[in-house]
Amino acid sequence: NERVLCIGGAGSGKTLLAVETARRAADDGARVLLTCGSPGVIELMAKSLGGSTVDCVVWSDIGKREPYDVLVVDEAQGARLAAEILKR
Repeated sequence: NERVLCIGGAGSGKTLLAVETARRAADDGARVLLTCGSPGVIELMAKSLGGSTVDCVVWSDIGKREPYDVLVVDEAQGARLAAEILKR
């Protein structure tokens, strides 16, 4: 799928799904950006993806970057935040 929206309560596995989606896309050769608003969560994601080519970046630190093949956003609490990320 080109776009997937995963909705669930706390502890339902959304972050695990985000990490695994990013890992699999990178393993398939895609250039992947995994982002969320929490530096602590990004740190845990990066550790979980150790050795992977996935770029894990807090969305406030994204700035101008070369385009990615795959964008995975965890904790996108509103469409406005996701839209802001996609503009960059």
